[in-house]
Amino acid sequence: MIIGTQEDVQTVGFHPGESIDSLKEQMASALMRAQNQKEVLVLSDMVSGSPFNVAASLTRSYLFEHVAGINLPILLPEIILGGMGAKEGRKKFNKNVSASGEEVECLKRLQEKGAKVKYQLVPDERAVALDKLL
Repeated sequence: MIIGTQEDVQTVGFHPGESIDSLKEQMASALMRAQNQKEVLVLSDMVSGSPFNVAASLTRSYLFEHVAGINLPILLPEIILGGMGAKEGRKKFNKNVSASGEEVECLKRLQEKGAKVKYQLVPDERAVALDKLL
């Protein structure tokens, strides 16, 4: 279970239309920020995919472990929404929970990759699937 703000965790996204050079710059920047840590772990989803190849190329310049063939939905098969404050300009799920457009798209991508995304304010409450909230 991952709850709240995470320290020493960084993500690098590779979205349609972005260049390999941009990905490499983002990943190198994240690795540079992490170099003061005892251990650094990089996860990439597909062996021989662009993120994998970029991470592999950076092993010459940075010290880190690289695990391929894994992604967030595999690590987190179920995601429960909560603690996402309601603010103007955000999609409201209820009076206390909302998400930005970018967060909604991210949740949809996680769901497309197999993660079960749901809203459940407290354990005794019935969970509601993301599809019903959107």
